[in-house]
Amino acid sequence: MRIDSANRIISMARVVATAFFLASAMAFAAPVRVNHVGVELISDVASIQPGGRFQVGLRMRLDKNWHTYWRNPGGNVGLPITITWKLPDGYEAGPVQWPYPTMIVDKILDDEPPLISYAYENEVILLTEISAPVNIASGAAVSIAANVKWLACETACIPGSADLTLSLPVDDGKPSADERWTAEFAETRKRLPVATMNWQLDAALNDNILELRLEPLGDSSPSLSKIRFFPYMSGVIIDWAPQQLIRSSGHYLLTIQLDDTEVVPARLQGILVSDDGWDAAGTLNALRVDTPIISKAVTDSAPSLTDVPQGTSLTLLVAIGFAFVGGLILNLMPCVFPVLSLKVLNFVKKAGEDKRVVRLHGLVFTTGVLVTFWVLSGVLIGLRAGGDSFGWGFQLQSPGFLVILVSFLFLFALNLFDVFEIGTSFTTIGGNASLKAGYSGSFFTGVFAVIVATPCTAPFMGTAMGFALAQPAATALLIFTSLGIGLAFPYLLLSFFPDLLRYLPRPGPWMSSFKQFMGLLIMATIAWLLWVFGGLAGNDALGNLLFSLVFLAAGTWVYGSWIAPKGFRKAKIASVIASLFFISIGVSFGVRGATGSGKSVGSEASALGEDAEWMIFSPDALAQLRKNGKPVFIDFTADWCLTCKVNERVAFTPKVMDAFRERGITLMIADYTRRSEEITEALAGFGRTGVPLYVLYPGGSGGQPQILPQLLTAGTVLKAIDNL
Repeated sequence: MRIDSANRIISMARVVATAFFLASAMAFAAPVRVNHVGVELISDVASIQPGGRFQVGLRMRLDKNWHTYWRNPGGNVGLPITITWKLPDGYEAGPVQWPYPTMIVDKILDDEPPLISYAYENEVILLTEISAPVNIASGAAVSIAANVKWLACETACIPGSADLTLSLPVDDGKPSADERWTAEFAETRKRLPVATMNWQLDAALNDNILELRLEPLGDSSPSLSKIRFFPYMSGVIIDWAPQQLIRSSGHYLLTIQLDDTEVVPARLQGILVSDDGWDAAGTLNALRVDTPIISKAVTDSAPSLTDVPQGTSLTLLVAIGFAFVGGLILNLMPCVFPVLSLKVLNFVKKAGEDKRVVRLHGLVFTTGVLVTFWVLSGVLIGLRAGGDSFGWGFQLQSPGFLVILVSFLFLFALNLFDVFEIGTSFTTIGGNASLKAGYSGSFFTGVFAVIVATPCTAPFMGTAMGFALAQPAATALLIFTSLGIGLAFPYLLLSFFPDLLRYLPRPGPWMSSFKQFMGLLIMATIAWLLWVFGGLAGNDALGNLLFSLVFLAAGTWVYGSWIAPKGFRKAKIASVIASLFFISIGVSFGVRGATGSGKSVGSEASALGEDAEWMIFSPDALAQLRKNGKPVFIDFTADWCLTCKVNERVAFTPKVMDAFRERGITLMIADYTRRSEEITEALAGFGRTGVPLYVLYPGGSGGQPQILPQLLTAGTVLKAIDNL
């Protein structure tokens, strides 16, 4: 009876505490009024759950006849709304989700074209998804803050800004919606653009007219009477020009007039808005567009063996071929070579075994490669279809994934140094198990090869992946499968034709030294990944990860020294306990590192970004430079991209930098180390999904850019400069 009473008292106390924090949250989230605009932060949840995700909305209410601007303001006036988040340690904010805008036409002079604005009137809510760390205490109030800037216009325009705060309690119970804002969030989500999953879009350039063909894929499709295309970037289309919709048998054709003062983009990116709706129910009014434009080649540089000229219209068979060749070349990249060379070593060791079993090992290894490519590509396709902007190597933008990757690589290297043996481990090298017992090892070697390959992009590979992610999911998976087969092909060939092994050295003591040398290369990879991790998560998180590796080493050393050898049972039990103790401490430090606070998004972590000669990339800055007649060189890079780092050291020599200065070329760096929607869209505009990418724009707004090879040399850059 006393226990029941105590439980009731505790429950009542929890209710009172929650009500108190909710009341506090309401007090701290009061709207701010600036001139003709009221702004506030609202949330779709009443409390935050540890490790959970929730949405925060910037709610703006404008006076009658006033408006503010979408991500692309349109025309020659306006500025987009900007949100700079100020979050507690461990919290991360995703990209802003923009509801579709309306088009406002201002006729200033009768003999001049009207001014067009892509804007919001009355009320709008911009959504942002925020993720909470797992190690937050229940009962505490968390302050979500943001600095917001906007431009509000009627006949005159007034800039505005506000510092907003939203306080939410932390509750480890079930998530609950904040019913005050349920209707507003539901209405806003209806206005968000959706993926083109039930429509086939094809864009073709006919002189200066863009023809967008829309074909419904389902049996039942809505009848469309009017469509308006809103581009993500300014200067792509003539905003005031009419867009004509023609209905034909089974499809629609929308004609859009491009701005002839700008470079023809490689991809059409933006949204299509229809009052009739894009679904059978007519409830989804905005469709997201990201499709290549079929046009003449937009590069004047000669074709090379390491790249395809931008603007080349790939067929499916060509894309599959490029993917296969890219996978073959990936075997030679510094990310992958240390791991796969050990697979060759294993083939040498087992050359005299049953040929049928050796072939099975080759097939199992290939299966591991393909399954991992399917998983990565499936996640990437799913995220992009859901509206998120991700590219190849997206997992390396996550500190948590880097913690896992570094830990596995570290254990792998310790195994190569014979600190411990797993027997039938994924390395399939050190144990005395039979070849049949190592099938799981062959599979996980394939998995591991793909994981460590993600920081590298081989020639042909970028073009193939860019084509793949613009196609339906089944076609994209086919191209990624070809990429995986290319990566696994040399080892599949050795397994089916083991006589080829006679060209390799005979098994002997050299194999042990070679294995340990590969361990040193793995350690070098770990050092590089630790540097990348420090740039992403900060010094405190890096310190936690380093301590994690120390305790993992201690645990595996205890395992290798005292558990595996024969000995007394009590001593083995004590060793198991000690090993698990050290490993558990290492895991706890690793979790702290994965959830530690990160740096603000930017390119501070880039070696080139620290040079005053390199500007930070932005589409607006690029457009302005081009309008001013300035030639521009853009380096799309990332700290986790080993190919990028090698290119930067090899290609950007003093002679090359002098050539840039002599020709007055502005240098821009697009740092993709952290996730960036702007850079993802810019890459997609060139038919790419990842880095490296090098683009050289000539002076003046009418010239076409040169796409440089993915494997860069000083001579290649100098030749491109000479071709300007």
